[in-house]
Amino acid sequence: KQLFRNKDLRIADVAAELCTNTTYLSACLNGELNTTFPAFVTGYRIRYAQELMREDPTMRMSQIADASGFTNEKTFLRSFKATCGVTPSEWKQELPLHP
Repeated sequence: KQLFRNKDLRIADVAAELCTNTTYLSACLNGELNTTFPAFVTGYRIRYAQELMREDPTMRMSQIADASGFTNEKTFLRSFKATCGVTPSEWKQELPLHP
């Protein structure tokens, strides 16, 4: 369902979709995946943004940020760099060229 694309996504939304409660979901994320809910969602958003950049390298960063569920471009750029170690533009430059 790509719930991560919802800019206002809350842990309660995901818990409801999974027919569980927020306490259990949070415990699973922390205990089993060693992550927090915001970090978990950001990971999905970054991977989706990378997919968009692969599919359409001409897409503007603001469009990618919006489509991926980030509240704004600045948050997207900061999160991408923190997660990937490079900016989205640097990451795109590393993509292989397709004939």
